[in-house]
Amino acid sequence: MDETIEFPDMPSSKKNGDEAQQVVQVKIAYLEQTIKKIEDSTPPDEDGEGLKEKALDLFKFVLPVYQKEYLELAAMCDKKQPESEIVKASENIIQAYAPAFEDKYVSLIELGQQYAEKHDINASFGN
Repeated sequence: MDETIEFPDMPSSKKNGDEAQQVVQVKIAYLEQTIKKIEDSTPPDEDGEGLKEKALDLFKFVLPVYQKEYLELAAMCDKKQPESEIVKASENIIQAYAPAFEDKYVSLIELGQQYAEKHDINASFGN
């Protein structure tokens, strides 16, 4: 049963059944765009080059996970598969990738903090 509410001024408010996949596709496009921007950037110094490499390492690690696992997870959500299967798939992604992501992320943030301190840059790192 379709429970979507139609609004007179929004004729396209009906869902297509791929909304979760569309969200992941937008995130993939953002990641690809960000990788290109980082690759095309010219760091001001050797320290900046280290930051660039760490950032690329993190984004290039995450991109294939979005392109495969998260897109598959989104498809499961769009197909309204059982919640237990969706949760299991999500937990598998976390188990497989979270430790390496955390290491790469923390390493990048620490390097960024060191860079900011060394170059007297007033920056916030979420802490």
